[in-house]
Amino acid sequence: MSCSSMAALAQIKSGATLLGGNISVNSSKTSNNSNAESKGHNLFVQVSAGYAVKENTVAGLVLGLVDGKSEGTNSETATNKGFSGGLFYRAYKPLSHKWYWFLQGNALYSTNKNTSDDLGTINDRTVKSNAVLLGVTPGVSYQLTRRLQAELAIADLASLQFQQSKTLDASNTELSKVNTVGFGTGFTGNGILGNISLGFRLTL
Repeated sequence: MSCSSMAALAQIKSGATLLGGNISVNSSKTSNNSNAESKGHNLFVQVSAGYAVKENTVAGLVLGLVDGKSEGTNSETATNKGFSGGLFYRAYKPLSHKWYWFLQGNALYSTNKNTSDDLGTINDRTVKSNAVLLGVTPGVSYQLTRRLQAELAIADLASLQFQQSKTLDASNTELSKVNTVGFGTGFTGNGILGNISLGFRLTL
């Protein structure tokens, strides 16, 4: 490839600052043999600030919020709220003068609270968890303007998680405490479509 072609493909200049965010929304519906149904949704919002440490390579900070709720046919409800924060390192590979592919590594700490409410009965449960996650997020990006990019990403297509969780009953008494280490992919949980997020990046 000639030097002029490489210059035309270069998207992110060394020393640039990138501000942006991603949003992902998914819904689910489950049923069992007793005809009991459960419907739910999850909203995940992430914001980030990065610095181009070299051409087409960005490192920075990322913060995320998750908010989810599900309801069953017997009026039981469950909510999921959480926060995450950490570091990311992203490498871009230009595909044309507007399109490029990227691969991002994440090192995150998260805290979540999942509450199930069975109409105030003794079956109410709250699960609190804290976790450290190492993940890989691939995606594609398109140059909308000289400074603005739009992107689609598959959040944590592959991840390794260290988690500590505890379960509390309706009177806030601890029932159990569990430490787990697990490997996950974007094909589990809500499926790969549930992990696709839309984002934008502003280059300063």
